[in-house]
Amino acid sequence: MKGFKILKILVYVEIILVTISIFKEKPIKVVKHDKVYLIKADGHFWWANEDGRVFKMASPFDSSKIAVVSCVKLSELSISEKDLNVLRELKKVLKNPDLSEVCLERKYAIFRKGVVVYFHKWEDFSENFSGIVRYLPYLIPRSRLELFSGGDLLVLKGGWQWQDTRYTHR
Repeated sequence: MKGFKILKILVYVEIILVTISIFKEKPIKVVKHDKVYLIKADGHFWWANEDGRVFKMASPFDSSKIAVVSCVKLSELSISEKDLNVLRELKKVLKNPDLSEVCLERKYAIFRKGVVVYFHKWEDFSENFSGIVRYLPYLIPRSRLELFSGGDLLVLKGGWQWQDTRYTHR
């Protein structure tokens, strides 16, 4: 009789252990996304990964970390292939703190001090980016410039403020 009670207890313990193992929570796989592109589409800010998939809503304060890419075409939470190719070309440029925003559709970039640079080809912009950044301290705030293929800049509005310290006027 005593052996039967022990056997009964062992069966109950086995049932409990099997039940626990069946209903035990399986670990949730956390997919880690790299915040590569900060885009603005449909009036909202979004984080997108290297593959062009939008995965998280962003705040406007995130624009202090990386330049905002506006005028992006989204379909089913994914960036169009054409826009994604441009973003891949501009990946290094977008991390520069002097750049605030890049508009893909109208091909212009907004730099610090509100300086806007219009251009015709993405290659021209990425190749001449460092030259534009070197001129930023000498530009009047809210200037508008046009970038040409050879790297020449045409002032459309505003202009240059040269700080010539060779002469002192009293």
